[in-house]
Amino acid sequence: MSLLSSEIVPSIVRRMCPGAVAVAVAVSLATGAGCDRPAGSAERASLEAAWTFAAAITNDPADQAQCQEQVVRVWIELGELKRAEALARRIKTWRRVVLLADVAREHARRGETRAAMRLLEAAQAEAAGVTDWPLDRVRAHIARARAVMGDDGPARVLFTQYAHDPATRARLQGSGVIALAAAGRWDDALALARERPADARFEDALELAAALCEATELRAVPPPRRDELLDLAWATAGEIPGWKSVEMRLEVLERMAAAGRPTRELADKLSPIADAWLATPAGEARLVVLSRMAEVWGRLGDAARVRAIADAVGTAIEAQIQPIDRPEIWARMASGAARAGDVEAASALFGRAVEATVSLANLRPRAMAAVAIALAAARSGFDPSQIGEAWTRLQTSIHGG
Repeated sequence: MSLLSSEIVPSIVRRMCPGAVAVAVAVSLATGAGCDRPAGSAERASLEAAWTFAAAITNDPADQAQCQEQVVRVWIELGELKRAEALARRIKTWRRVVLLADVAREHARRGETRAAMRLLEAAQAEAAGVTDWPLDRVRAHIARARAVMGDDGPARVLFTQYAHDPATRARLQGSGVIALAAAGRWDDALALARERPADARFEDALELAAALCEATELRAVPPPRRDELLDLAWATAGEIPGWKSVEMRLEVLERMAAAGRPTRELADKLSPIADAWLATPAGEARLVVLSRMAEVWGRLGDAARVRAIADAVGTAIEAQIQPIDRPEIWARMASGAARAGDVEAASALFGRAVEATVSLANLRPRAMAAVAIALAAARSGFDPSQIGEAWTRLQTSIHGG
């Protein structure tokens, strides 16, 4: 069932017949317990603070909704689906519909089919009120949720409508890869992930690498197949030009770590990339990529590497990055230190992020930066109370008092 062209469709359709899908869904998506995995108290405190920071952006509904979406996504990452759904329903733009579909997708991944269908029906009903370009994204997210349940029908139907939209068509092709994997048809999933349209662009590789990563989180993925998916994701990320390739490879490394791949293997993959970027000429992209690398080094438990990056880029941040973008870079490095268990460095770096935030004159960018800091703390399990007065200053800079 290729999503690429009518010429390829017959050969791929034979890989995944409707009967096979139905059987696979019944086996791999048995109804689960339906309970959330609780986040820790520090993570909860950070996420609740992030939501209040986002709510403070009252003069720009679009930015407010974007920040609120980021908060909900971390609730999803932490497995708190009830809280994620409750907050998603409070968002006032099309992002609400996307998030309902994404919470449904996570329920489906867990095998909680009843909850998944309830939310998918809600998302589909609300999608009728979405117009213009956001509708493309809404449709793609609904199709992805269906794909996790082994149903690639929506993706196949939509693909013909978006054949000339690289990002959307690739996202839909990625849904096809996930549907095949959910059905246990691993070879077909890998084959589809290797296909490229005649006018392939970087978005095709970017979305397919992301889909391969997502496929590794499906229920009951055999470890050898998980490794195949991740190895192909790594290779696919190499097709992407420039710094986007590095960012995608960092995401793949995170998934490899979560899958239990040896730390030494992952460090060997990351070291030459990190060394090359440390040696590159100064520039904003360099600092953004290195701050993300700090997070991954933290995931691998290498506190020394995190500190080395912070030392190497510290002065450059002030010289080369716009003030409104500095807090997130500091926060990423702080998150890396926290992940590595280096509380001293994490506290200092989060303190720098707060300092950069409270110095911003306008409330909107200040609140957006505060959201980034709180989410970095939540993702890394860092208790913001450890920075004491700085955390209080951050809250006061947004809410007054």
